[in-house]
Amino acid sequence: MRRRSQRLALALCALALLATVQPSAFPVTHAALPGDATFAAAFVAMPPTLTPAPSPTATPTPTSTAIPLATLAGRVWFDANKDGLQDHNETGFSGLMVRLYTCAGQEETHTTTSPDGLYAFACLEAGSYSLRFMVPAGHVVTQADQGEDDSLDSDANAETARIDCLPVQAGEQQLDWDVGLCSALSITKSRPDGDVYDGRAFTYDIQVTNNSDLLLPQLTIKDMLPGGIAASSVEVSPGGHFDGRHEATWTLPALGPREVVSVWLRCATGESAVSTYLHNVAMARSAEAPDISAIDVAFVHPARATATPVATPTGSITSSLIVAKLVDKAEAEVGTTLQYTIVVMNDMLGGRDPGTVVRLLDPLPTELEILPGSVSAGLQYEAAGRTLHWEGSIARGGSVQLQFAAVLAPSAAQYRSVSNNVSVSDAFGQVTWASAHTQVLHLEATPTPTGRAADLCIWLPMLFRAAQR
Repeated sequence: MRRRSQRLALALCALALLATVQPSAFPVTHAALPGDATFAAAFVAMPPTLTPAPSPTATPTPTSTAIPLATLAGRVWFDANKDGLQDHNETGFSGLMVRLYTCAGQEETHTTTSPDGLYAFACLEAGSYSLRFMVPAGHVVTQADQGEDDSLDSDANAETARIDCLPVQAGEQQLDWDVGLCSALSITKSRPDGDVYDGRAFTYDIQVTNNSDLLLPQLTIKDMLPGGIAASSVEVSPGGHFDGRHEATWTLPALGPREVVSVWLRCATGESAVSTYLHNVAMARSAEAPDISAIDVAFVHPARATATPVATPTGSITSSLIVAKLVDKAEAEVGTTLQYTIVVMNDMLGGRDPGTVVRLLDPLPTELEILPGSVSAGLQYEAAGRTLHWEGSIARGGSVQLQFAAVLAPSAAQYRSVSNNVSVSDAFGQVTWASAHTQVLHLEATPTPTGRAADLCIWLPMLFRAAQR
């Protein structure tokens, strides 16, 4: 693949040079840049038959020097699960500025990432260069050098958002200098009272941290209570509000740099909750930071006269349910309809079967409005709690696919992105969750190729990378 890319780079950079020297002789047109772009579709050159003009002198005059072929390129993506690796459902981060420096600190040029998160600096002279990624407020760089595949990890320093002093040889194509960004917020959820007993009050503690050096405005913390909780028993910490049904909310004007805020919620189980599992989801968001979530699952033990611990049926059983959640648009404007697909697979072919009882919970954020009639068969939407539910069984080796559509509401305009999370529990109470993210477009101008040689140097490596993916 690398040899093929180098040959194509040589041919197309030569074409760029000719287009600069004789623009009327080699017209170059640009097609759109789809995710599966190929070079044949992206560039169409139609050189006409050339007739040499008589020269007044016998001495040739140099007109240009050769264009260097070195390239630095990569992808910036949103690392939703903060594992430092590019997963198949994690989207590119568009519109982020990337700056190119010499190792002495002099800025050479800059560019912005494409809708797929791709960036490139091409036609570079051999030397050593540094890359700086201008991380927007509400985000931080994910952990670097995770896993064994260099084409999937993040390469920037998490503290400086830089990749420093990369040696580049003439003709070298370095296309995998990738960077993952994740929410600057982190959230933890715990039950300090331990096991849950039917009819006894217990507490959820929620802690939210700003991991960045910037103030994050308009912080909202939500706790979405499961159906097994008695609404009349709910108490919330000062500053919180309970809607009387399913949701507790805390709103803060801002969360300072490296600041930590803690809230709590106290409640008790209601009727028919004994011997069931409580799935409780907490979420935090800021006007500038993507959503984050934490899930707590508790088995409700029968009421006892003493607090003698009783073993929870989950034991050391490991679930083999696989959950994926996809959205059809990585970025969208307010008013756009988003199509969501949830796939749950039972990959346990032997041993105890986790698929005998499967429960799914998908609480919609306020920035999404369900599209009437879009919910697939078997999936139930509870309007009061703005939550999608599904319960059933999945045979060994089988799967279930559920779909629904939602419209990006006007309230999404104040955020950079909207996340939708789903949690799935199996017959042993083990929980797996997945999320889908869509960046909110704010009608900003997007640069497009113009046909000049300099633009070819910018867009060529993006095509190389798209063809390799």
